[in-house]
Amino acid sequence: AFIGIKSDGFDDLFARWPRYAATDNKIAKVIQSPFDIAYSCALRTQEKNDAAIFSDPRCILGQGTQPPHMLVIGDSNGGHFIGYLGAVADKVGFRFRNITRASCPVFTTGLEKYIPENLYRVCHAFNEQVFTHSKAYDTIFIGGVWSRYYRAHPDFLQDLLATVQFFRSQ
Repeated sequence: AFIGIKSDGFDDLFARWPRYAATDNKIAKVIQSPFDIAYSCALRTQEKNDAAIFSDPRCILGQGTQPPHMLVIGDSNGGHFIGYLGAVADKVGFRFRNITRASCPVFTTGLEKYIPENLYRVCHAFNEQVFTHSKAYDTIFIGGVWSRYYRAHPDFLQDLLATVQFFRSQ
């Protein structure tokens, strides 16, 4: 199954509230970046690829001891779902592995259309690792700044569907 969610973000809506800026500043002081949370396996833009992250136990969230059946991947937006998915996994009783890379969307084709040239090599290598390791999972959750990629190139939907088809065929 393939499910897509488009939110367009909430900044414009919330910015109209009089106390939004003050509240936002307070929240920003206590919320951690996905790069700073122990259970979030979020790689920074230029951080070296390391295949060991695909077996790192800290990247697995949820209850139980069974191997995880879901892989959460994507750019840094994929990392924004980790806390919520972890809470659901604990409550429902499933496990998942999370591995995301900032500024690196997961596309099987056309990756060069969506990222700066200087990120292509590291991002392509990361995606190749994702494709290799994804075979061990029943469910693939891909997070991304889809609206940015949609605006970046007219082939977006075709490239996204090719990626979904790749994962479905495994």
